[in-house]
Amino acid sequence: MTAKGRRRAGLAAATILLAAGAGWAVDRGLGTCEWLDRWLERSGCVAKAHIADFQPLPFTTMMPAGEERMRIFGMRAGPGSLLQPVQLVFDLAENREAERADLPFSRVDIFARPSPDGEEAIVGCIIGNVCDELRPQAVILSARDGTLLRTVDRLEDRWAFPGTVPIIFEEDHLPGTGTVLAPDRATGGLRQRDPASSDSEGGPFAVPPEPTPLPGYGPESAAVRVAPTGGRAALIDSFGKTDGTGTRVDVWDTATRAHVARLVTDADHYLRTNAAWTADGRHLVAFRSGGSRAPNEGVDLYVFRLR
Repeated sequence: MTAKGRRRAGLAAATILLAAGAGWAVDRGLGTCEWLDRWLERSGCVAKAHIADFQPLPFTTMMPAGEERMRIFGMRAGPGSLLQPVQLVFDLAENREAERADLPFSRVDIFARPSPDGEEAIVGCIIGNVCDELRPQAVILSARDGTLLRTVDRLEDRWAFPGTVPIIFEEDHLPGTGTVLAPDRATGGLRQRDPASSDSEGGPFAVPPEPTPLPGYGPESAAVRVAPTGGRAALIDSFGKTDGTGTRVDVWDTATRAHVARLVTDADHYLRTNAAWTADGRHLVAFRSGGSRAPNEGVDLYVFRLR
C-alpha cells in the first residue's frame, strides 16, 4: 500500500463517517465505543483514543487543523499541572496526539473560540480579577499550525471573536450567511437567527423524530455544531436521561433543512457537547463525558460513523 493509501485507510478507521456517498440513513444504535461493538460493526462508534494528562475546555475546544488533524485547546492535567493552558494537535489518520505546546498563560482559566471562517482561533483569560490585570488578555492563533498571529491587549467581549457579534457557546455560525444556528428548546430541533436579533430567520427546520424538548440549559447540556462547509449541523443533547440512553446527536442538511440522521449513545457513554466537525464536513470528533477515569487521568476521544 502506498503512503497515500495508508493515510486514507487510517482516516477511514480513525474518524467518524457521518455521510457515505450521497445517501443518509437514521441509525439509532450508536451504543458503546468498546472494542467488541466496533469489531462487530454494531455501533456507530468505530474508533477511540485516549489523550493523557489533558482536559479539554468545557465549551468550544476543537477546530480543524488541515484535512486530517484537529487542533484542541484545554488544560494540562496530572501532578504539577498548575492550571497550565495548552494546545495540542490530534492526528486522525494515525489516531494519536501529534503535537502539544503550552499557551502563553499560566494559572488562569481560558476560553477558545474559532473565527467564523475557521482560519483563526482566539484564546484568552475568561474570568476573575486576574484577567483584568493580565496583558495581553488574549492571543489569536493560526488554526492550521498554531502559530501566534497577534495579541489582544484588552478584550471588549470575552465571548466573541474580535469584530464579530457575540453569540453564546451553545450556538454556532452558519458559514456564508451571517447568521447562527441555535437549539430550539421547545422541539429539540434547530432554529436560525441573526446574531444581532433573537428573531428566527428562514423557514423552519424539520422537527426530529419523537420531538423532545431540551430541559437542560447552557452549552454543556445541549449545543449546535455546524460543519465548516456549512452543509450539515449537529445538535448534541447530553442532558441527563431517565430512559437508559445517553447522548442524542441529531443531524440536519442545512440547505434543505431536512432531518437526516440520529445517533444515540448508551447511558455509560455520554458525549461532551464540545464536539467538532472536520474540515471536509464528513467527520465528527467528540470527547466522552465522565466514565471511570478521574479528571487528572486524561480524556477519551471518540470517533463515529453513520451507516
